[in-house]
Amino acid sequence: MKTRQLYYVMHDTEMTDLATQIAKANRGGPDKIMCGLTTIFCLDINECRDGTDRCSWNARCINTQGSYTCGCDSGFHGNGMSCSDLDECAQGVHDCHPKAVCSNTWGSYQCSCLKGYHGNGKQCKGKQVVQIHLR
Repeated sequence: MKTRQLYYVMHDTEMTDLATQIAKANRGGPDKIMCGLTTIFCLDINECRDGTDRCSWNARCINTQGSYTCGCDSGFHGNGMSCSDLDECAQGVHDCHPKAVCSNTWGSYQCSCLKGYHGNGKQCKGKQVVQIHLR
């Protein structure tokens, strides 16, 4: 992961004006570290918001202080910078009914009831057969 930070070094007498400008740019205020007569301001750059992260297009970017992390979206697996489709059907991590077939789709799956059954694939019911006996 890459880290980018801006550093401002100044004496206490110069601090007020620049601190106000940085706080406005950061919409909440910079982190401040006091070092004797010198104050150091570090302004986090939000790579996720700026679009400079290296996360996969099918991953979410999470900004952290001085960096970011990537996590694959639901239905995908990998390290966040590279995400592949997760075959829920082959892995057995689906909730299709036992009388349904699971079909993998990009980032998800679909369930369809087997012939002779009806429902949404997650719940399948057999067709009722009524026998009538004539005498």
